[in-house]
Amino acid sequence: EGEDWRIAVDKLLFLSDRAFSDDEPEEARIYEMKRVLEVLRVDSKEARQRIAEVSRAIYSQYLGDVADEVDAVTGEALAVASKAFGLPVKEAEKMNVETYRKIAVDLLAQGKLPEDGAKTLERARGVLQLGERAAALAFAAAAAPHLNSAVADVAAGLSAETAKEAIATLAAKQKDLGLSVTTAHEIVSKGFLARLRSLYDGACKTARAKNNAAALGNLDQALAFSANAEAVLAELREGKTEVSSPDAAADTGSVEAVPMTLAADQASARRLCIIYLERFIDGKADKAADPKELTRLLELSRLT
Repeated sequence: EGEDWRIAVDKLLFLSDRAFSDDEPEEARIYEMKRVLEVLRVDSKEARQRIAEVSRAIYSQYLGDVADEVDAVTGEALAVASKAFGLPVKEAEKMNVETYRKIAVDLLAQGKLPEDGAKTLERARGVLQLGERAAALAFAAAAAPHLNSAVADVAAGLSAETAKEAIATLAAKQKDLGLSVTTAHEIVSKGFLARLRSLYDGACKTARAKNNAAALGNLDQALAFSANAEAVLAELREGKTEVSSPDAAADTGSVEAVPMTLAADQASARRLCIIYLERFIDGKADKAADPKELTRLLELSRLT
């Protein structure tokens, strides 16, 4: 069948389904729809799929209006539309959440929530009839890439000397994006752990290549990074969440510390510990961290 014919059939299937949707008893609706399917030579499974596609497409047009202009459609109109188009409640909710996320993405395009951004999102939440938690999760998903970028930059150069600047940078970015302390702390800690994992992987790789000097260098970096990252996170936990934040519902009020440690492969971790201990035994440790710090970092109960 050609594209034009397929589109026409899709529309006819959709309109027939809607026309018979209120028929009583249920058997009458099924009978009438079956007659339509026989004429169009479409089986019931395919028909349901095609009807659903039309429902989503039409509802998406309404959501597109909301994305372009938050007040273009009322929440009541959206609710009526989703029901009239035969869209399942869960699917409509999912599409509403995605529309909210897209609105947030557009508002954050410059890496900062505009002055009236929180109010715009609050209106959008009302129109799309989203709960505070669902909206907060969608907003966090939109803001995360911007904070992740800042975290990657900070992590790459984090040291005792740059820790204070790192705290200021990340705290400012959290405020600019309108994120809660809870969400920002979660994103930053994940980014820091990714950096820590990279340093550990480097140590494992060089140790396997019998390059103990390079492996020790990676371990020293990892230990220093772990300590500095925990210090930065501790300061971020002391921050405040703006009352008007679109992510305020995610704020727990008291953020738990995330230890900068790794669930490392036990065999690899012990191999690295042996290399680290040998340096101490040889009297070449200089200002290296205590071996106990390495066992904590690698989540080992003991060295050997």
